[in-house]
Amino acid sequence: MISALNNAAWWLRDVNKSAALKCTIPLGYYIGYYLNYDDRELFNTLSTCFQIQLQNNSPLAYETLSIFSNCLSKLDDDDDEQKVITGWLKLTSGLLNEYLFDLDNGYCENTPKLRQFIQDEIEKEGLSFDSFTISKREMKDIFSGKREYIQEKSLRGIIDAMKFEVNFKTPIQIIKELRKEDIDKKFKINFEKYMGMKKDRQRAEFLISYLAHPYKEKVDILQIDEYIENGKWEIAEGDYYTKELINRIFEDVMEMRVHIHPMKDLEGN
Repeated sequence: MISALNNAAWWLRDVNKSAALKCTIPLGYYIGYYLNYDDRELFNTLSTCFQIQLQNNSPLAYETLSIFSNCLSKLDDDDDEQKVITGWLKLTSGLLNEYLFDLDNGYCENTPKLRQFIQDEIEKEGLSFDSFTISKREMKDIFSGKREYIQEKSLRGIIDAMKFEVNFKTPIQIIKELRKEDIDKKFKINFEKYMGMKKDRQRAEFLISYLAHPYKEKVDILQIDEYIENGKWEIAEGDYYTKELINRIFEDVMEMRVHIHPMKDLEGN
């Protein structure tokens, strides 16, 4: 099944790139579900997903890069297999540092690319500083580069005032905040459903989601078990990895749609 989906996605990319992109959804699911120890097959499949997502300017490319980075980090630095894989996917590995992000950070770097993107959108949409929920002074400090970092709530205040299409060229800082916003929105609904389960099922469902998670070290599984046992969940505002795991319990992978703007437009490419 994995080989069939991989081949279908690869050959469709030059005929119908949108159809090829849709093939990467179940492909990504099955390579995780039927994970084996053939590193070359795994990275070859991730490469297919990434290149097609990149071709479509899809934000899903960030997810694939994240998985690729995590898998690569499990190999020894001196391992011959890692050298082969890194060389084989030179394009992919070269983008890791530029495009990966940590969901736990409550701030982002105020880069020239981010400032230019915001300024271009303001001009294109004819917005004024009054359109934003943050102060004019803070906006001026951001645009001038006086502020080296932007707080999460400030960036969200900017994003919420603008209408734009998300793709792989969108600044990573904005992708990060949109993803966190999406996690929060889904979590409000899913957590209520999760709490309606019996304790044994809560444990089982969370463990299944946890085992498939690429960043297990970000989640304190013993703490989660304590939450389940005493019924008191103390998920911090910034604990997006735990929220994401609970959200994934309720995802129907085979019915997932490909979104060009996952948080605002919700329409397929």
